[in-house]
Amino acid sequence: MEHVHELAAAVDRIAKDIGQVEGAYRICHVRRREDPHLSVVIPYMQVDEGKPQVLEDTLKTVEGVDEIIVVVNWKLGYAKPINIGLQAATGEFLLVMNDDMIWDGGSLKRLCDAAAVTSPQVNGKVQPFWGCAFCIPRAVYEKVGGLHEGYRISYFDDADYYNTLAKAAVPTRCVEAVEVHTEGGRTLERFPDRNEFFEENRRHFIERWGKEPEF
Repeated sequence: MEHVHELAAAVDRIAKDIGQVEGAYRICHVRRREDPHLSVVIPYMQVDEGKPQVLEDTLKTVEGVDEIIVVVNWKLGYAKPINIGLQAATGEFLLVMNDDMIWDGGSLKRLCDAAAVTSPQVNGKVQPFWGCAFCIPRAVYEKVGGLHEGYRISYFDDADYYNTLAKAAVPTRCVEAVEVHTEGGRTLERFPDRNEFFEENRRHFIERWGKEPEF
């Protein structure tokens, strides 16, 4: 696979080329083998000068993957760049993850389970689904599709997908042997209107599902 530093540098160049043109995106795609088992999809917005290093630190801990797709974008949201990445991915398992995750050093293939959508422990906490890191079997992706794109920027699109999986009777579970650490919030904290689209998205979630988000 392309060297981590070279991949992070390529993403940085793409982000600078895009600038802050709302809705703009480009894909940075590297593959180690022609028939990938595990593909990783990372949505990425370069909200400050420190983000390239954050991404590089993340990539250094990503082990056991065969394909990495980084969808560089500006205000495309959370769901849409993930869906773009999922459509481009060719692996039998599709790991969606944020760009600021520090993994435990083991192979991420430990998350691959043909019978369920899985998530790791996040900051020592266990729950059946984490929007910041979840692994989808291709058969499940082909059954339920990607994330709903009706939310602005982010917030609650992951909870929406969790409900979509539950509605389709797809099991979700935590693989407690896999751990990841994340500070979280770095990207969204840079948007002055975050409270506005938080409430807008919350209302949209309730309209779709008739209840408050579970997480």
